[in-house]
Amino acid sequence: MRSLQPNDLCCCQTDDQIVLLQHCWAELLCINACWKTVAYATPAGCVRVGRRHVVSADLAHVCGVEDVMKRLVDFSDALRSYDVGVYDIVAMKTLLLLSPGSVLHLFPRQTFYILLLIVVRCISFLILTAWNGTEMAFYVLMCR
Repeated sequence: MRSLQPNDLCCCQTDDQIVLLQHCWAELLCINACWKTVAYATPAGCVRVGRRHVVSADLAHVCGVEDVMKRLVDFSDALRSYDVGVYDIVAMKTLLLLSPGSVLHLFPRQTFYILLLIVVRCISFLILTAWNGTEMAFYVLMCR
């Protein structure tokens, strides 16, 4: 099984790449914040939004984003409990970028399905090698 190559996405023009990011920038930032929360020592109930910046439950309450904060903390806990690595985070971000709602209008349908098939094969290979075949862990995490 080969890995995802830059040529695999050559049909995606720069303008289309920008549109992809515009469709899911907030979700990408949330996944990144949760990953940083796990990767760096972060107090319980907090989310790391930068190397030196942590959002606490109190600050989330003051800003009126308690619900979002709870979901981010829960997702961070899930990442931690499944021992998610950097490759898994990249796979999640890729799946998010290539979600059908975001890209179906950018490419001809056949091109989209080819891209999606390439990504799914690469992620399947990742699961079988890096996670020693524990496919359900990745599936459960993606459903969260």
